[in-house]
Amino acid sequence: LVGLAPASLPRAHEIAIDGRVLGFTGATAALTALLFGLAPAIASSRVDVQPVLKGGGRTSVGGTRRLGGALVVAEVALSVVLLAGAGLLIRSFWQLQQVEPGFDARNVLMSQLYLSEETYPGRAEQSAFGGQLLEQLEQRPATESVGIATTLPLSGWSLGLDFRIEGRPEPTPGQEPGAGYDSVSPAYFRALGIPLKAGRVFTRFDDAEHPPVVIVSEALARRHWPDESPVGQRVRLEGQMREIVGVVGDVRHSALDQAVHPRIYTPFAQRPWPFARLVVRTRADAPTFVRELSAAIHALDPGQPASSVRPLDTLLTEAMAQHRFRSLLLAVFAGAALLLAALGLYGIIAHGVAQRTPEIGLRMALGAQTGDVFRTVLGQGMLLATVGLGAGLAAAIALARLL
Repeated sequence: LVGLAPASLPRAHEIAIDGRVLGFTGATAALTALLFGLAPAIASSRVDVQPVLKGGGRTSVGGTRRLGGALVVAEVALSVVLLAGAGLLIRSFWQLQQVEPGFDARNVLMSQLYLSEETYPGRAEQSAFGGQLLEQLEQRPATESVGIATTLPLSGWSLGLDFRIEGRPEPTPGQEPGAGYDSVSPAYFRALGIPLKAGRVFTRFDDAEHPPVVIVSEALARRHWPDESPVGQRVRLEGQMREIVGVVGDVRHSALDQAVHPRIYTPFAQRPWPFARLVVRTRADAPTFVRELSAAIHALDPGQPASSVRPLDTLLTEAMAQHRFRSLLLAVFAGAALLLAALGLYGIIAHGVAQRTPEIGLRMALGAQTGDVFRTVLGQGMLLATVGLGAGLAAAIALARLL
């Protein structure tokens, strides 16, 4: 299970076999086996043989049978609860796999970019490096599109900014409109397959020498311009008035199981950042393009961490890792509980048959058919299973509401 655990599992490196815990568990298991093995032997040694023979052995086994039956009912109920929980988590995991993230990660590589102040002291130098890198990569035959962004969806990092809408009253303190924020290059949306819904995407002319512009997501447009197009409207962002030139599709940026949040984008050439991510959609297989991408980054700046190049779909895999592990973990425990319940039920029936062998023989001697004997024996097991199922289903309903 530790080997299957996701890398994001907190304190996973601390999971190990503890000698003291293992010793305590072993001693408890041995003591339990000893006590439960001796108890019937001690009890049977104190039985008065004469009344037992006269009563057909029912008195000696009645208490044991009732205790065993109660244990089986509890086992069946608990296994039903665990199976229901595992089923719900597996169903949620399956539904999560059907969620549309808002971008296409197939054949896309990503890499981290760190533009240090020593090498790139200002925004002009940072923007120039980004432009040169994009130009070089665009000339590669295997490159379909390439973009830069401050953060990537499902990467675990996100920025947010407040903004003001031109022509609307100043909001009360604490009620300022806000949105997730990214600074991106012109081809970023095409590289990630994020569709354009209205207006236009950024171009190479959206730089520091031209008027500041922004692009907004559909969620932000629906929230603040529900009955009109936001294209052409202006918002104040970081103290600067910017015109909205386009609307793009929504992206699940934080997690697949969270609602879509409004997002706003600025051109990287107008607002470069020292920390950024590079994304390249390639016509070739992504793994075969890794070395070529690393070489291109190193050629411009040998200090860049080109070793961080990896497929973008690993972000989707990591986003699902916790859900996959929880489903697997509960499924394993549910399977173990079901096996224990089956063993317990079998043990009770087998013990009852052994105790009632003389009675069964007498019934058959008096004309009972094989089917009658089967129904008598299996009826006991079915009764225990039915009671356990009923109790387990009642608890599972409560668990379902909680999950």
